[in-house]
Amino acid sequence: MRTHLLRLAGAAAAAAGVLLAVPTPAPAGGRDSLRVLRIRVGTLEPDSNRFLPLRGAVAPRDAVVLVKFSAPVDLETVDFGTIRVRSNVEELPGYRGDYYLHQVVRWGYARGGFVATRTYENRVLFDPLGRWSEPEFQNPYGYSPFSFYTVAVPGIEDGHRATVLDLEGRPVRKSAERSFRTGDGFAGP
Repeated sequence: MRTHLLRLAGAAAAAAGVLLAVPTPAPAGGRDSLRVLRIRVGTLEPDSNRFLPLRGAVAPRDAVVLVKFSAPVDLETVDFGTIRVRSNVEELPGYRGDYYLHQVVRWGYARGGFVATRTYENRVLFDPLGRWSEPEFQNPYGYSPFSFYTVAVPGIEDGHRATVLDLEGRPVRKSAERSFRTGDGFAGP
């Protein structure tokens, strides 16, 4: 709760300079709630995982969705109910992809592999291929071709009980949504 200072009325209070501290609830959508700042569709740079925003109106079938929040999120609360990716006909058929914190990497010659250089704890990636998941959960097909998709992050103001939480347990207050279309091609290698 935020504390606002209110001046007491009356000549005596004004003359004495008395201030009264009264706790009042923070306004909805303020610092006491998690906010969705942006939902973007794009691709990942192959050698660094750097997010590249979509240029143009049509997304490739392996496009990722990046959801940026106002604070670091508890990845345990991110699932197919709290960040929904659906086509105009159905959810992703037979597979669902996976969610990850956005992590930028570089090739580490000494280690002979990729090394994380930065993890954005307030950014969640949805990858329809599940390329960092266990092999049995990976999907080589991505989104359905020539389809319309909607990404929705439900908030508690709209009556949703299951939502993404930040590390302090604060829920998303206002729902957010973004739509995109897919083509037939793939962007990745």
